[in-house]
This record gives sequence, structure tokens and C-alpha cells, in this order.
Amino acid sequence: MRKYMNGKNVTVTMIFFIFVVIILQTYFNPGLKDLMNSVTTEMEAIPQFPNSILISQGYNKSIKTKDVQIGGVYQSGSEFVEIKKYYLEKLNKLGWKFIQEEVTAELNIISLFFKKDNYILELSYYNNQSDESWNYTIYITGEL
Repeated sequence: MRKYMNGKNVTVTMIFFIFVVIILQTYFNPGLKDLMNSVTTEMEAIPQFPNSILISQGYNKSIKTKDVQIGGVYQSGSEFVEIKKYYLEKLNKLGWKFIQEEVTAELNIISLFFKKDNYILELSYYNNQSDESWNYTIYITGEL
């Protein structure tokens, strides 16, 4: 085995070294860390809809596309019209600009999209959830 690897030792070592450098750059990218902090700050600035309950929250960062997504899943007994009115007002005051409303009829989902700097916010209302444990989500995506 050693005799076989001696001829390719330098090539294998270089490929391994390049691979390690790429991995280290992507996982320890200070830009992604700063982006995660700024997206988190934006998310924390958004007031929660009155009498709603935060069910879960989480984040996702993509090294390949160099973006970060942070969001939450909420439960509220309120209708979409009330939630929409509330967030249109609150997000506008925080500098978010309404982009569009999208309806996915087959899934019974209504989504609102907002933009602020290099961030996109999506608020999705899930009508007629069968288990009614949650009914809307808010996610902010930021890109480098």
C-alpha cells in the first residue's frame, strides 16, 4: 500500500489540504457569523402578535448560498386579517417594505413578503391547520 501511495502522495496531500482550507473558510466565515447576528437582531426587534404563543424557533445557515435564515412558528386564535394588519403596521415602523402577497390555494397558505436592506421576511399564515397547534410562521433570510 505504501508503495502505491508514494507516487500520488503529494497530490493526495494537496487535495486534502485544499479541502480542509475550503471547509475551514466556510465554517468559520466571519461574514456568516456577523450575518447571523444581524438577522437575529432583526428577528428579535419584531414584536410578537398579542396573545400568540411562540411554539418553536430555529435557524439555518447555508454555506453554499451564503445565507442565514432565522424564524419562528406561532399559534394564535386570530384570523389572518388581524395578523396581517398588525404586522403590516409593526414591520413598516421597523423599516420593512411590503413586497407582495402570495396565495397557495392547494395548501391553504397565504404568505406576505417584506424587504429591508439585504433581508427578506416571509410571514406565512396556514389556514385550517388540522391539529391547530400552530398557524403562522415568520422567517427572515439574510444574504452575504
